[in-house]
Amino acid sequence: MIRTKSQDAAFQAIVEASGSKLIADAPIAKGGGSNGFGPHELLEAAIAACLNMSVRMLAADRNLKVSEVRSS
Repeated sequence: MIRTKSQDAAFQAIVEASGSKLIADAPIAKGGGSNGFGPHELLEAAIAACLNMSVRMLAADRNLKVSEVRSS
């Protein structure tokens, strides 16, 4: 389960899942402090991580050796 908690800084939030935490914040141009991942960056990161893991799982299922998977 993803949990968020707003912080005193404008638009900043702590995001927590499975014992890990990160800071989300709006960019300065939008009134935030740019002190963490922006909401759109978090969405992009989730998709990129899913694709990365999917490629590695598929390679493992087919006994293919993959030393590194990158996306940008």
